[in-house]
Amino acid sequence: MNDPSLLRADSAMTCAFEGDARGIRALLIDLDLEEARKVSIRLAARAAEAMHVTGACAGLTQDQITAVWDMIRTNGFGPDQG
Repeated sequence: MNDPSLLRADSAMTCAFEGDARGIRALLIDLDLEEARKVSIRLAARAAEAMHVTGACAGLTQDQITAVWDMIRTNGFGPDQG
């Protein structure tokens, strides 16, 4: 799919997994409000997909996946290394 919002969301997600806040900023800084909204919706969807698939592959129950998601949402992935 050639949706620029989806491509930016995927790139931002990669940066997030690497703790690269500067990379995320570089991807998002030039977006207007509507573009930022689209990317944020796609980023949330991609993150939810990744969490569900990874958790399921690891043998986690839906409740365990939700608990991990809540922990990440509250605490983040880790310190900024960018």
